[in-house]
Amino acid sequence: MSATAIFLSYASVDRARVEVLVKALEGEGLDVWWDRDIPRGQNFNRVIENALEQARCAIVLWSSASVDSEWVVNEASEARKRGMLVPVLIDDVDPPLEFRHLQAARLIEWRGDKSDSEWAGLLAAVRGLVGQGGSTQMDRNRARGPAQDGRRWWQTLAGMAMGAGALLVGVAILVIALKQVGLIGGGAISPAATRSVVAPPAVVEPPAATQGSVAPNAAASHAAAQSASGRANATTNLLDPEQGGKLVIASEDNWKDVMQKEPRTTVIGSHGFAVFALRDDKPATIDGIAVYVESTNSRNLKELSIYAADQSETGPFRKITTVTLPNYRNMRAPLHELKFEPFTARYVKLEIVSWQEAGVPNGYVGNMQLLGRVR
Repeated sequence: MSATAIFLSYASVDRARVEVLVKALEGEGLDVWWDRDIPRGQNFNRVIENALEQARCAIVLWSSASVDSEWVVNEASEARKRGMLVPVLIDDVDPPLEFRHLQAARLIEWRGDKSDSEWAGLLAAVRGLVGQGGSTQMDRNRARGPAQDGRRWWQTLAGMAMGAGALLVGVAILVIALKQVGLIGGGAISPAATRSVVAPPAVVEPPAATQGSVAPNAAASHAAAQSASGRANATTNLLDPEQGGKLVIASEDNWKDVMQKEPRTTVIGSHGFAVFALRDDKPATIDGIAVYVESTNSRNLKELSIYAADQSETGPFRKITTVTLPNYRNMRAPLHELKFEPFTARYVKLEIVSWQEAGVPNGYVGNMQLLGRVR
């Protein structure tokens, strides 16, 4: 089997629908493996295990039958560990719990239409995995599998290139160090030349008659105070637990995923809400929100309302604004940043207003950052 093959995991009762997808993928020049390729007389389990090990991408088709299939669940779990899972819904079902927060392509009524946006998203994800050797995936699990051809990673062309690059960097650092100590490049450098290029603020000495009344470290203390003030006023992610952000009330447990640092997507029910307490329950000034959008999807979050409270985590809340999120991935930065007029609050409530497609019972919500400064 080709090292660039796509492994297809599905329930056998869905074979007819699977064949439509297989033909479409093969029509794009992709090498697809499914269990119809098992030679007679060979061990069924061993052949499937080897096929999954050699594949760079695993498409798992979730249907009313496959969600209860131990084989499909195990294959999906292994593919996720290796960072090559691409989930697809062919029935309107909830995948097993382990996979529910992953964004899946919806091909429920799909019959091979190449202009369908869900098909286009699936094809892009598959090509990304096959073309990059499995280094990316839809759920952002970075785990890497073993080398596809049995070689250690440092024996591959990419590994040797990385080694050569590291060697060049090491040589450059050594040359700089030798220049600093004067072994090369024209002798030792004077102590004055090794000082920081950023000079401290100049201290003006007062007249002799009043010199005794000035504390020796007054200028240094003033500079330290200014530096501390600058840090206090710096914009930060107020939802970050390391910055004191706390989830105190929520419509469901999945809101915890919204606070994660690494870009990811979770599933939250329609009109879901969450209340966050800011650092030490102290007032903060908020002037923006940043939201992760993994890819274009009709079930992505569209409108999000922001409320503020000063007295208690239970309110009363006043509405600040409703932001509308784009339905595409930001390729310049992980999150879309949306700014609004600054407001002050001790507690912030976020409430889902709508999805990109009306009428769905739940949708995809990326992790968020609430941008501002603790007062």
